[in-house]
Amino acid sequence: MEAQQLHAWYLCSSGFVLPSIYEPFGAVVDEALIFGLKVLCSKYAGSSYLINNEKGILFDPSSELDSTHKLNVYLNTIDPVNEMNMKKNLH
Repeated sequence: MEAQQLHAWYLCSSGFVLPSIYEPFGAVVDEALIFGLKVLCSKYAGSSYLINNEKGILFDPSSELDSTHKLNVYLNTIDPVNEMNMKKNLH
């Protein structure tokens, strides 16, 4: 995917989720943060050290209870994408 397309996807998003069991770094987390997205990130991702309370939430993808609880908390912290936001960000 070309950089311009990638940027458009991030700009049209409310947040980013990386549920990986194993991820050496996860550059996508860094990219999402650059675009100001809140991130729900696996505690096993190498890039999890980038996440703090202001930037997102860490969770344990091997725990159904932790995953569902943190997902619900996360969904309450992000703004829904609406057509106006998408038009504003694409111009």
